[in-house]
Formats: sequence, structure tokens, C-alpha cells
Amino acid sequence: MATFSLNKIDTDVFPLLNKSLKRAIFNTTNVLGRKSNKTVSQDMKKEYNIPARVTKIGENIILETARPARPNFKIRVKSAPRGVFKFPHRQTAAGLEVEIRRGKRKLIKGAFIAPLKKGQTGALRLGTFKRRDEKGNVFAFVRSRSRGRIERYTRKGTPYSAERRKIIFGFDIRDVYGSKFGVNRVRKVIEKDYQKTLDEKFIKQVLK
Repeated sequence: MATFSLNKIDTDVFPLLNKSLKRAIFNTTNVLGRKSNKTVSQDMKKEYNIPARVTKIGENIILETARPARPNFKIRVKSAPRGVFKFPHRQTAAGLEVEIRRGKRKLIKGAFIAPLKKGQTGALRLGTFKRRDEKGNVFAFVRSRSRGRIERYTRKGTPYSAERRKIIFGFDIRDVYGSKFGVNRVRKVIEKDYQKTLDEKFIKQVLK
């Protein structure tokens, strides 16, 4: 799980501020935190071929709001990497053409689509994919020299040696949040709206 924080004020300075300004600051932080997450989420779905549920709050995305004792807003991302087979793809003689970014097809040389064999799992440091029972139980693979070799058989039963295969992953939304794609969008929201929102929240507190 990865955590991304949004904090505009020094945590050592925050306790010294008066009550109205403190409340204005953490309310502002929460407004911009939610807006930042929404901006990254919406732009990500426009840029990448992913369904809306991938960035749904409460599932892969958890928002931790700022409070008087903790003036920073946190976006916690707990998603698993998405396999290439979940993106639009087309098998070619040279490999697998996949469209992870919308309108941008990429050729992964030597890659192929195949079922995960019965009893087999694709266990990697990035996650574990188990064989599914439903129709269309397929994954994207590529042969990997580093994984060693295995004895395989042709349809006629002739044995031959082949490199073991590994599942190919497309991308993880955690990486997108932490990349320039996500960081720059959060920065723009803060630069554009922070002072205006803080002034509005502070005036509201004073007039109470």
C-alpha cells in the first residue's frame, strides 16, 4: 500500500496558530485533497484504458482527511498491478499489441495470450493471479530466460525445451499517483486554489 500526503503548512508551526486559522487550514486541506484526488482519478481514466471501479473511493483509494491534530490529507492506494490481458490487445506474429494508454498501441515482442494451466498461479512480487474457472481464463505471458527452462510437448507429443513464461503487467495506479502524471496535477490544484480557498474558510470561521 502506498500513501501520498498533501500538506501546505509546517507541522511545527501549525500548533502555534489560533483556533480559527487552524480550522480554516485543515478544512482547506480537505477540500483540495478531495479535489486533487478527483482530478488525478478523472485524468487517469481519460489517459488509460481502465474501468471507473479501479479508482473508486473506498476500494482501491482510501482518503484520510486532515484533522486539528493532523493537518495533512492522505491518499492511500492499495491496488494490485493490472495484467496486460485486462487491456485491449491483439495477437500478432511479432508479439502482442496492447493499448494501455488510450489511442496508443504498443508492441510487446514475443508476448502471447494463453490460459493459466490448471493448478498454476502466477506468483510474482507484484501480486498473485490464480486460475479462474470462468470462460476466457487467459493471461498475457512472455518467455523469460531468467526463470529457467522447462520441458514442453508439441501437439504430437514430441518433447522440447522452452524458457518458462511469466505474466506481464501493464501498470499500477499507485505508480501513476506517485509519478509526474499524478504529482503535477496535485501541484496545479494547490497552486491554483489554495490561497483562495483558505481565505474563504478563514472568513467563514471568523464570522461564525
